Amino acid sequence: MKFSYLVAALIIASIFIALPEVNAAGLGTSTVSVVNSTLHISQGGSASTSFTITLTSGTKWGTSLALYNLPSGVTYSASPSINDPTYSGQLTLSASSSVAPGNYTVLVGAKGDDPSSNNVTLSLYVQSSNSTVVTSPTTPTSNGGYSLAPSDYVLMGAIALILVLAFLGGKYNRKFVTTGRKAAIISTIISLAAALYLILEDSFLREAAPLHWGILIVFFVGTIILSYLTYGSKKQKAKNLYTLILGLLTTLFVIAMLIDVVFGLPLSSAYNSSAYYGANYLLGFGEYALSTIAVSTAFTLLLLSAIATAMINIFCYLLSRDGRK
Repeated sequence: MKFSYLVAALIIASIFIALPEVNAAGLGTSTVSVVNSTLHISQGGSASTSFTITLTSGTKWGTSLALYNLPSGVTYSASPSINDPTYSGQLTLSASSSVAPGNYTVLVGAKGDDPSSNNVTLSLYVQSSNSTVVTSPTTPTSNGGYSLAPSDYVLMGAIALILVLAFLGGKYNRKFVTTGRKAAIISTIISLAAALYLILEDSFLREAAPLHWGILIVFFVGTIILSYLTYGSKKQKAKNLYTLILGLLTTLFVIAMLIDVVFGLPLSSAYNSSAYYGANYLLGFGEYALSTIAVSTAFTLLLLSAIATAMINIFCYLLSRDGRK
């Protein structure tokens, strides 16, 4: 009888000794990837992206998605909640109405029998619930009038600048060309300084709209090269040609900026079809979610100086071509 107890104890002990080895055979590592590395959520709303957990070593066992560094009030769910890698699913983040608007960095990894060897970064932008329901750049006030948004003032200033330059350029006189070329140098320097600031400091544009950020870099480099050729060339014919190209390049860039303002950063993960989303972000001067005074100031200076550079250079080319310098 005692012998039977001993045999049973040995068998049970053997099972418990073998279990870690069995589990160890199933433990491995995995990697995680997400389709969209940037998500935008309004207070009280949610956003989703697809994910994939890929087995990189070991034997596939139950593994689930894990998020770290979530801001208070933001929760997540994954479908499926657990599976054997490699597998794909849907990640959904939900924000309560009390979450503070702002930019957050969330870490996405895998946990379970095949945990991820490292995490991927997910940029989460929480917007105020009232920043995406603006239906007009002007909002009625209690006295029946209208309160102009910051973007209104900037766009009105841009229109005024265009009208003034068109009036002066339409005169086709020597004084305008002489003064205009000096003014073009100043406006070019301002646009380059503003563009450089946005390239280096606007992390939202860099992470959420890399194509737009790349266009800004192309404009910055192209402007430097064309400015050097324009103002450094000693041959008048070549100078006139480079002046025209600089004017046309800057005109295209102005159009691209206006498209961003009106259509809300199209061709990017930050695209939002809500009315005036682009204007609120780029020209909101800190009054709207994601908007900052520094970015809006830089974008305003870039827009106005680029308009001046484009129009002055085109007028100077026309005057030089007509021989009215």
